[in-house]
Amino acid sequence: MSIAGKLYNRSYNTPSKLSAVSLTLLEEIGIESEDQRKRTVMALKGKKAAGIRKTLSSPSSSSSTSPVKRRRSTAKDDDALSREYGNVPLSDQPSSNKRIALETSERKGVVEYVFNEVLDENQLSGKHVVVNRAPVMTAWTTILLERLGFDRSEALSLSHCYVNYTSTMRGVSLGILPKSERDKVENSVGTNQPHFELMGVKIPVMRMKDGSYRGISKGEVVGPEKAFEYMKKSMAQTFPIVMGALTLLADSYLEASAEPNTKIDPAEPEGNQETKGSKPPISKIETLHSKAYELYVEFRPETSGEWGKKGKLEVDRILSLRVGSSSKE
Repeated sequence: MSIAGKLYNRSYNTPSKLSAVSLTLLEEIGIESEDQRKRTVMALKGKKAAGIRKTLSSPSSSSSTSPVKRRRSTAKDDDALSREYGNVPLSDQPSSNKRIALETSERKGVVEYVFNEVLDENQLSGKHVVVNRAPVMTAWTTILLERLGFDRSEALSLSHCYVNYTSTMRGVSLGILPKSERDKVENSVGTNQPHFELMGVKIPVMRMKDGSYRGISKGEVVGPEKAFEYMKKSMAQTFPIVMGALTLLADSYLEASAEPNTKIDPAEPEGNQETKGSKPPISKIETLHSKAYELYVEFRPETSGEWGKKGKLEVDRILSLRVGSSSKE
């Protein structure tokens, strides 16, 4: 009962919250016994999450999985359990790279990209993440593109193209990447090339058979899985924390208006673009877009300008930049 009471006091009192309980979290709330911590996690999430592994009975086991594959799977489980970014407790991490990247709806055969955003300010307060800037920009541009009216798959695709372009250009300017890399990512957008301009960067797009859009980078159509896998791998268990804080920041620019999200159709010629639907005013959305890079500069990890270096991303700083925030400087 003492464990249950401590979890309840920390607001871990729903199935979704209990699914995020980890060995690290239990230690942080004062459960000193390693055995108790393991038993609690095993009861909630199974043996793998508790770090308890089955022993192989014999080489003649009927299982078709080889010992090598089992060892690799165990290593991935251990890595998911032991990785600590910032001061955020571990959450339940799938054991395989493919499972880590995707949440799949088998019935419809549709891949869904789930962020599991943490939107409770009490859970966000005081948190930080140690990460480099590129995945943070990927997360921010994805959130921004969704607010601009793109669906999640479209936003992930365009976000990858934007960050791949800007990070490559930065690397070339610093002399870290060869100039030939700049030629690969430079977007030559003609008058007949459908494109979308995000924070000053023109991203060529292709319209798919289902009517959705995908960005084009280095001459190839980019799927949404690249950005999603990159963010999940870079931020691990802190991914929902970061996405939640950035969501609250972006939405603070839209909450004061009843305007629905609208999207400028990239297929329309520039200067003659129309929004889908009833053409409501989009001043709030435009304001968010115009301030997006300025906001990013305010909250991005401090790396002293070093390309690829990790720094601390302060969640409280992100929240302080919201419209109407009393702590906004």
